[in-house]
Amino acid sequence: MSSGEIDRFPVNQLQARYGGLVRSAVYKRLEELNIKPQRVGRNSFITGAELQLMDELHEFIQRGGSAAAFKEMRGLNQDQ
Repeated sequence: MSSGEIDRFPVNQLQARYGGLVRSAVYKRLEELNIKPQRVGRNSFITGAELQLMDELHEFIQRGGSAAAFKEMRGLNQDQ
């Protein structure tokens, strides 16, 4: 496996990763975090660092938080 493949996670696997979250909610979270998946052929991928951020947001929401509160806490509200 090349190093380029190690740091890519398929966007189409995020729904299952987060307990069957609907597709629109996955894309809303990506948008909230200003994550723009990279297309490779017919598939879209996010990096390992972006996946970690998505995981942290998911955990935060599972504990009753909101995406807005998570962004504020992480200092992600600035326009990028």
